[in-house]
Parts: sequence; C-alpha cells; structure tokens
Amino acid sequence: MFPFLALYITQKFQVGMIEVGTIFAIHSTFSFFGNMLGGALTDKLGRKSMLIVGLIISAVSALMMGLINKFELFYGLSALIGIVSNLGGPAVQAMLADLLPPQQCVDGFGIYRVAFNLSVTIGPAIGGLLASISFL
Repeated sequence: MFPFLALYITQKFQVGMIEVGTIFAIHSTFSFFGNMLGGALTDKLGRKSMLIVGLIISAVSALMMGLINKFELFYGLSALIGIVSNLGGPAVQAMLADLLPPQQCVDGFGIYRVAFNLSVTIGPAIGGLLASISFL
C-alpha cells in the first residue's frame, strides 16, 4: 500500500516526499500502539470479534484516505489508521495458536507467513493495475 499511497499523496496534494515520509512515520508510530491495543481488546472481546472488527475498521479507514480533500487531515488520519489498521493482527495469531495442535504450530505460523508474503508480492501488482484506472 505504501508505494501507491506515496504516489497518490504527491499527485493529489502536490507535496514532496518529506511530507509523505512524515505521514508514514506517524502511521508506523501509532501502529505500534495499535498492536498493543489490538492484543488487549482481543483478550477482552474475543478473537473472532476482534478479527471481524479489525477488518471492517481497516477497510473503512483505507476508504477514508481516498475521500479526504485537505492534506492536513492526512496527519490525523494516518495516526488513526496506524492504530486501527492492525487491530485484528493479534487476534489472528492467537487464533492460530488456539486452533493448531502444539506439534503443528510452527508449520501453521510458517504457512501464515508464506501466505502473508505472497500477498505482499501479488498485492502491488494488482494495486498497480487498479491505480492505473483510478486511485479511488
């Protein structure tokens, strides 16, 4: 997402890469705290609930990036997205640990990482095709 977000921000708002880097730094800083919040909420609300809530909130927050018309709002939005973008992450890992027998946990987490890495590989190609049509 980050390469296309950088292109989108620089094209739509006519800002430089320093501003984009600041947006990414804010996002990364707040995602650290979002992971902790996601873990705590997973313990309170349950794994399945947090997984669903995390996916919905992440999708809505990503959609909000395309609807913002003032660059200054991106600073606050990047903090919000950093917190909520991975709320379901701890729930996924806890669910894997719950569902798999102990002797298959290493294999299960390995397969999860391979699937995640494939999505990171294939996602930008699909994103590039979609961005050539429209960023939104």
